[in-house]
This record gives sequence, structure tokens and C-alpha cells, in this order.
Amino acid sequence: MRVSRKVDGVSLLSFLKDKFGGLSVSYLKYRISRGDVLVCGRSAETSHQLKEGDTVEILFRRDKPVISACSRPVQVIFEDEFIIAVDKPPKVASHPACGNYSETLVNMLMGYFGIESIVLGGKESMGFGLVNRLDRDTSGILLVARAPGVHRVFQEQFAEMSVEKEYLAITEGVPGWVKKTVSLPLKPDGEKRAVMRAHPAGKEALTRLELLEAFDGRSIIRAIPVTGRRHQVRAHMASAGLPIAGDILYGGRLNPGCGIERVMLHCRSLGFRHPRSGRKMRLSAEPAEDMKRVLEGLS
Repeated sequence: MRVSRKVDGVSLLSFLKDKFGGLSVSYLKYRISRGDVLVCGRSAETSHQLKEGDTVEILFRRDKPVISACSRPVQVIFEDEFIIAVDKPPKVASHPACGNYSETLVNMLMGYFGIESIVLGGKESMGFGLVNRLDRDTSGILLVARAPGVHRVFQEQFAEMSVEKEYLAITEGVPGWVKKTVSLPLKPDGEKRAVMRAHPAGKEALTRLELLEAFDGRSIIRAIPVTGRRHQVRAHMASAGLPIAGDILYGGRLNPGCGIERVMLHCRSLGFRHPRSGRKMRLSAEPAEDMKRVLEGLS
């Protein structure tokens, strides 16, 4: 990258922040301190003032990224020394991944627990771990293990299919049934790996559906996934001829005029056994504000 007259005199760190707004300041400082950023072929400090005509190069190494805390507040539903249940907002990824290492639920939890930064996948433990995940657009309850052995206990509960999950979905179309069970094995689409398709060679997937309310062209559906496959509710709703509103991956449509700017899916209830006491628990969360407005518009 060549420095233009417009940014003459700007610090190296400010220049990179402007160019790579999706990366955290801590991560940029880390890369500069490692000598991965060169100015005119030489390593430089974060405060180095750039001049018009300078060249800035970034050396990409196959190393583990450093992730930093996010200041966005976490909405806690339940918390004790073993677990914490949070209400994940929509349009927030659950876990850092390529292209997004700074604005995920994990980054938010790091801020909540006072963890400034950590090497993703490194030897140092964050002290917590996501038990389940929700798609970026999906809002609702997400469990976090915060003590040794807790994650394993929850894995066993999910394997036993004893965790009771309930989703609320706004769909396109009105079904001719009140209750329906969808039992279709799912596997990644051969051409579009991000999409799950019903296929005999796929993994067993079972979802129970219930019509809560019907309107002109749209419905409110209660969905209970018995198994836990990726995109299970979304794929099964589409296979039932009722794609979720806003879910363009599975045949739904965006409609900003009606407030539908994402997948209208919310995990509103989660039932499980406490990993230490064994007592039965059921947590619930109200839909996000944007989904509430769409629901109010339907009624």
C-alpha cells in the first residue's frame, strides 16, 4: 500500500485502523510489534509518522490470531460459578472465525470476564467455553461453561438429546396443519457447503413444529429440534414449504419495509439439568426488539 498525500503525517497505527476497521487495535499493535508491518521495507513503531510516497507492507504468517475483548454489554439470563446463560443478540457471530475476530459473543464475554486479549487456539485458557452455538442472525439463549468438566457434562446431555430447545420463527406461507413432525436426514449441499439439504445419506434430524398463529401470507411457528444438526430448524422449515422470513439461504426473503432484515428465528427456551446439582432448569428469553416489531406488525 502506498501512502497518499491525504494521510501524510498520520501514524502507522491510525493508517492501519482506517484500512482494516474490522481488526482490533490490540491485534494491529501485536502485528506491528512482531515486525509483520514494514514501512519502506523496514519494521516500524505504532507511532511512526507516515510520509507521502511511503510503502506499507503486511507480512502474513500462518499463526494463531490474537482476539481482544469487546466492550458491548452481555445480557445475562442466569449465572452461577459453573455456568452462565446469555441472550445472544442478532447479527452477532457466536465464535471468532476467519474475517471476524473482534465483534463476536466470545469477544463480548471476554469483556464481561475482564480478559483483555488471548491467542485463539493457544495454550492459555479463557476460563469459559460456549456449550451451544447460534447462527449469526439467530437471537436467543446460549449456554457458557465456566468451570472444569462442565462442558463435558453438557456434551453428554446433548448426545442423550435431553436438552430441550424451543425456537420461535416467523415464516413465509401458512401451513395446512397445526402440528407436524419433520424427520429428514441432513447433509451439506454438494455445491453450496454452507447449505444443509435433506438427503438419505445425511445425519438423522428430527424437528417438531407447531402453528401458533397464522396471518395473511405469514405464520408464527414454534419449533423444537430434537436432534442438533447445523441449520436444522432452517432447513426443515424450508423442506416443509415454510422458509423462515429473511432466510435467503433457504428460500426466504428480506423485506426491510416490514422490518425483516435478517433471519426471523429466536431461541426462546432451553431446558437442561444443572451440570453439578443435577436439578432441572428451564430458561427463557424474549425475542429481540426487531423481531418484536415484526410480530407486532403481523398482529
